[in-house]
Amino acid sequence: VSNKTSKFNLFNMNHSLQYTVASGSIGIPADSLVALSVGAVAWNTPTTLETYSSQGPTTDGRIKPDIVAPTGVSTVSYGTNAFPGTSSSAPHVSAAAALVKQANPTWTPAQIKSFLEGRAVDLGPAGKDNLFGSGRLNLGALPALWITSANVNTPMNQNKPGFSWAAAIGAAYYEVRIDNGP
Repeated sequence: VSNKTSKFNLFNMNHSLQYTVASGSIGIPADSLVALSVGAVAWNTPTTLETYSSQGPTTDGRIKPDIVAPTGVSTVSYGTNAFPGTSSSAPHVSAAAALVKQANPTWTPAQIKSFLEGRAVDLGPAGKDNLFGSGRLNLGALPALWITSANVNTPMNQNKPGFSWAAAIGAAYYEVRIDNGP
């Protein structure tokens, strides 16, 4: 007989359980030390955490998620139907990180994470917490480099692989466009 305390995690999809506990529900890989984990807030009520958004702390006591972003958005893939879930929140943060990296090509992943968390709109208890992390994604004003880029208004060539991502976050509009080749 062991005197150690063990933790049993049960993940359930499409079944109702009588008792659920959101606290500590963050799982692999979002609980990684190097992961920038993303929680979900509804696009139309951006101060309300979605019920399915995983929460910290991690099993070793660290605060997670790191940041939250909009969910229930329309996309090219899903059309105008709302695409819910942290799977729709994470691309907002990925695109924001790409924009930050473009403006600061020598920055490390840790510096980009720090920048994004430092600009986030704090929600919930003051400071980083296990519900909203550092807060809702907010890049602030666009740097001059992004505004004056010669490629900002250039349409993508529809005959080449690539993608376009755009989002309105607060009063600001952000767009990432990747066009593979001339």
